[in-house]
Amino acid sequence: MRALLHPKTILALLLVYAAAFGCTSERGEEKNWRKNKDLVDQYSNEFPAFKDAIQKRFKEAEEMFAKAKAEADEKKRVQGMQDANERLKDLVGDFQGYKEKRDELRRLLGDADLQNLPAREFNALKHSADAALALADNKIKEAGASATGIAAGTIKDILKEANHQIEQAAVPLRQKRDDIVAKRQAEEEARKAAAQATSQPQGGTASGGTQ
Repeated sequence: MRALLHPKTILALLLVYAAAFGCTSERGEEKNWRKNKDLVDQYSNEFPAFKDAIQKRFKEAEEMFAKAKAEADEKKRVQGMQDANERLKDLVGDFQGYKEKRDELRRLLGDADLQNLPAREFNALKHSADAALALADNKIKEAGASATGIAAGTIKDILKEANHQIEQAAVPLRQKRDDIVAKRQAEEEARKAAAQATSQPQGGTASGGTQ
């Protein structure tokens, strides 16, 4: 006899099914909208050079969202809300991607293994990273002066170029850190192997007796 599934298990399976097949709901889109709006506010404050441009595009998405909510047909209403959310998600996603790249480079500069490198070697890597961060920051500030009226695709290109500058500086730092970690792990494995070999008895013991 087959065991019945627990109601919580059934609910979990339904949620997985809904996510897998792109099912959405009005409540879900409302939740996504609040999340996206929080990110808009966050990045407006974090990237003041682009604040006007971010807010302009938010207003456009907000109008789409309000228009969708007024739709009588539920399917069209949910689809319209989803379209507005996707537009907002695309906007904040560009800034989120840049922030993640920038924050990763800053974490690499604070990595203990890298900071233990000889001063001359670490300072050379740090100089390149600091220059890349400054160049990316200046590129965003310069673009921000006219960001209100420029196309969203242009903002995307600006952030893409800034990401490229940061990634170029991050590659040697990331590779050096990975080399240090790999070397430490190899040395640890060698120590364990040597310790294991030392702890094993040398030669076998005699067995058996005289007839």
